[in-house]
Amino acid sequence: MAVSRWLWVVAAALAAPLAALTPRRTLVRQAALGSTACSFASIGALLLQQRARLAAPPLPPPPQGDETQSVPPPLPRPPPPRRGAATPEETRAAFARLLAVRRAVDDAEAHAAARRWEGVRSAVSDRLVGELQAAATVLARSEALGAEARREVGWAWGACGWRRCGAQADAAQALCKLRANLGMIVPLEALFYLDIAKRALDEIVAIGVAEGFIAAADVPHSEYLPRETLEMFLVRDDDEGGDEASEFLEDYEAAVLRELNAELGLD
Repeated sequence: MAVSRWLWVVAAALAAPLAALTPRRTLVRQAALGSTACSFASIGALLLQQRARLAAPPLPPPPQGDETQSVPPPLPRPPPPRRGAATPEETRAAFARLLAVRRAVDDAEAHAAARRWEGVRSAVSDRLVGELQAAATVLARSEALGAEARREVGWAWGACGWRRCGAQADAAQALCKLRANLGMIVPLEALFYLDIAKRALDEIVAIGVAEGFIAAADVPHSEYLPRETLEMFLVRDDDEGGDEASEFLEDYEAAVLRELNAELGLD
């Protein structure tokens, strides 16, 4: 009997906290229901506002004519590029543009030799490179040129794919690298980039002379960098031990140091 009495006491003691938890659970449940009701009320208000906004009349059109507009009118779309073979007239005009680009390279060489870097930048502008690529692409699809001549001209730099890039890509790549490195190179390096572009353009100009689109008297005189100077940049692999490459690098570094000393007046 004593044990049973103690069991009743323990059961009553345990039941008291559980009974106390019931109101708390009820409060939490009621709070959650209240929060959900408030959320539905807020969402309903937003939906009503959006419905009223959609039902409102459309805004008036923007002012036209002489009135000030906050947004400029759209620019006209450029005409699509012409497809198919280029005519002889288009071929002659393209050779004339490339001849002008070739003369601009001569101007850039004179500015580079005199360390007039802004003159170099102006002579071989981005627009000039674009004209070079546009004119050379016309020649690459010209019906007035033979297949071998078109292959020598080649396709635009970065758009060759499986095709041969040719002289066009060499000239454009050299001029773009020159512009990208202006301010970080000495005149010798600038002349190296210009020499590559000049050689490539002369190949295209020679095609124009051979095909009768350019008069030989209109072709500018070309003087290229000596082979020794080019080899300082175009390091060759030596199959017999690699000493030749090291010698070229040492000569190149010495030439760059001489250019820097001359530019800084340390000679």
